[in-house]
Amino acid sequence: MDNVYTFTGYSVQSVSMIVGKDGLIIVDTGIDSASTKKVLAIMRKITTLAIKAILIAHEHSECIGGILVFMKEGCPRIWAMSNFRDEAYSFKREGLSA
Repeated sequence: MDNVYTFTGYSVQSVSMIVGKDGLIIVDTGIDSASTKKVLAIMRKITTLAIKAILIAHEHSECIGGILVFMKEGCPRIWAMSNFRDEAYSFKREGLSA
């Protein structure tokens, strides 16, 4: 697929980007802010479209640890499982509330 990119080797979990007509969907955010900033810099070489949404596969820190980096890009919607709030202990580490 021409509009889907996956970034590996920056974190335990890969970070993916889906490029739509008017914005991006990010799938998982990496384990921490430092590695996510590196991924975002590469993404910005591909496109400058706004981040419209973040899809979180599950609650582990490797999927949400870099969420603040993407949140600073605007106000994307966050999509997660319905029981995510009960399992989102990693949010507290990053200074967010579920």
